[in-house]
Amino acid sequence: MQQNHQHQAADFSPPEFCLSTNDKGTMCDREERRTGRRYAYNPKTKRCHWLRNRGCGGNKNNFVLKRHCMKMCMKPNPTHKRKTIRIKKNTNILFQTV
Repeated sequence: MQQNHQHQAADFSPPEFCLSTNDKGTMCDREERRTGRRYAYNPKTKRCHWLRNRGCGGNKNNFVLKRHCMKMCMKPNPTHKRKTIRIKKNTNILFQTV
């Protein structure tokens, strides 16, 4: 099963909209505006970078969250899974104010 996942990752190519140039959009009316930090895929670096959105327009290479950009446009990497660390509390430790 793992071999198949590696094969899929090796054959990965981003969707066409991920290859679009970073478009910050245009200024618009206050009611329509959704400015702020957004993320876009850069095909040269093969990474998702932040861009400042002007509010309206732009293209589909524009994500609210970096993880959404990574999920849609970057090659899957099974080694980037989150690791859980468990900390065991020791009730025998005493704290003393000095």
